[in-house]
Amino acid sequence: GDPVMGDIRVVNRHKVAFILLEPNKSSVVVLENTPLHSSWIQKTLACFPTTTLGSLAADSSWLAYMDDGSKMLRVWEGDRSLPEALLPGCDGLSLSDMMMHHHPSMKFPYLAVFFYQDNGNGVIKVYETEHLNVFKTLCFGDCSIRGATVNKSFIGFLNENQQFHLVGKKELFNREIPPEKTFQMQITIGAILS
Repeated sequence: GDPVMGDIRVVNRHKVAFILLEPNKSSVVVLENTPLHSSWIQKTLACFPTTTLGSLAADSSWLAYMDDGSKMLRVWEGDRSLPEALLPGCDGLSLSDMMMHHHPSMKFPYLAVFFYQDNGNGVIKVYETEHLNVFKTLCFGDCSIRGATVNKSFIGFLNENQQFHLVGKKELFNREIPPEKTFQMQITIGAILS
């Protein structure tokens, strides 16, 4: 069959990354427009021998890819790849989505990984990418986090019970703010629609 595009992320105004699924392999590919070129240049950052789904996260010059099954994480700064590593603390969790946050004052970005469990609960774990230490975990009962949407201030997601959850992005990525003080709000959509 023909190649199929999986997850896609805008890294910055000059770079877009996506997962390319082919019959016998999957690849992380970037399209990059540099000042020297008047068109977009395609680069393959990594190839995997099986067609596995994965998720991407990006911020400024940083890009991350995690394989859904193995939970192996690859992180790139530009074309430079950090060593591939197993993401810790995610046994029994299924990957839903990821997002990255990098501030110019930081050497390495933070990575928020959204998981769901078979029992319907959702979990967000925030890692610093240099040593893959978890510095914050948020748990959501009866809320498998799927389809997260993000703006400058908030992360939002809908659960199966027609409840929309908001999490403060600034608080989520601040390691000084404990999980219980991280801004969270739940809105019941059904009550608004009836």
